[in-house]
Amino acid sequence: MGADPPGLAIVFVVLATTLLGNALEEQFNPRLGRHYLEKETDPTPEPGSPPAQPEVLLSIRGLKVNFEVGKAQLMAADGVSIDVHRGEALAW
Repeated sequence: MGADPPGLAIVFVVLATTLLGNALEEQFNPRLGRHYLEKETDPTPEPGSPPAQPEVLLSIRGLKVNFEVGKAQLMAADGVSIDVHRGEALAW
C-alpha cells in the first residue's frame, strides 16, 4: 500500500500550523514564562523593614450552609473561616 498524498499533505499542514502557533505563543504570551499557580516573587525587602503581608484575595468568616433533603435539614458547613492569598489555590 502506498502513501495517500492528500492525507500526508493534511498532516504536514496541521503540523506546520501547530508549530507556527507554538512559536507565536512563546513570543507574545507574557504568562508563558511561569505557571499561573506559582506565587509571584516580590522584590527583596530592605534590611530592618517589617515583613510584607501577603495580599488576601478572598476572606470568608463564619460561613454556615444548610440545606433541606425531604423533611431533614442537613448542615454542610458550620463556622468555616478561610483566607485565600494571591498565588494560592483552594479546593474542597
